[in-house]
Amino acid sequence: MLRNINKGDMTAGLLIAAVGLFFFLGAFEHEIGTARRMGPGYLPLAVGMITVFLGLVISINSLRQADILPRLDSRPLISVMSAIIAFGLSFEGLGLVPAAMMAVIISSLGDTDVRPLPTAILSVVVAFGCWLIFTVALNLPFPAFRFM
Repeated sequence: MLRNINKGDMTAGLLIAAVGLFFFLGAFEHEIGTARRMGPGYLPLAVGMITVFLGLVISINSLRQADILPRLDSRPLISVMSAIIAFGLSFEGLGLVPAAMMAVIISSLGDTDVRPLPTAILSVVVAFGCWLIFTVALNLPFPAFRFM
């Protein structure tokens, strides 16, 4: 039976359970309270219990599956990480809209079937959505455009 363990799911489930256990145990450093009068430790306690449970479910479920891991393609990983880094580096100098557009364009390079026009349209829509959510709706002081 131990030959059909999905090692990836087992590892992920145990890591998720460990993080949940960390929050569960950390919750006892604060007042827990009751369901009617929740203290600052109530939410971490509840989230920790749920996370431990889900991690254990994933780990137990891994005992019934064979270890079938897909081949890892590095191109999408590199493009998404590059997009995050580019956004972080360009946000302050260029503003929210150009940084968001650049992040979408760079992350789209991870797909081998990328087409320029849909990517350009998506970048404009995402940048407008970011501006609408963060600047207009949440009233955060993010400049839409800022040029050095």
